[in-house]
Amino acid sequence: MAKITVYTAAQKWGISRSSIYNKIKSGDISRDSDNKIDTVDMIRIFGSTVSKKAELDKSLDGVAHDQNTLIDSLKSQIAQLTIQLEQSNQREKWLQQQVEQLQPKRIEHKRGLFGRLFGD
Repeated sequence: MAKITVYTAAQKWGISRSSIYNKIKSGDISRDSDNKIDTVDMIRIFGSTVSKKAELDKSLDGVAHDQNTLIDSLKSQIAQLTIQLEQSNQREKWLQQQVEQLQPKRIEHKRGLFGRLFGD
């Protein structure tokens, strides 16, 4: 396989160079005379070259898309509820008018002489 530098490997796998140097020190990864490491060792130790950052970005894009969908849905619900609230307020106002029309108006009783003198 190909030989790459520690710096390039760190970028491709999305890990720190110190992690790679620790694996070199422990003997899990070997370097050649040019201080390059074999990509086979990197794949064996750290998995495929898909960097963790790319996976994280991909999952964050999915989350952002889900959040945008949720936000749009909630905005739509708010608009519908606002319309329903306005309609409800109009119905309440109309019903209040109907109640006021149906209630008998208070008729002031004329008080007689005793009512005025002694109260009701």
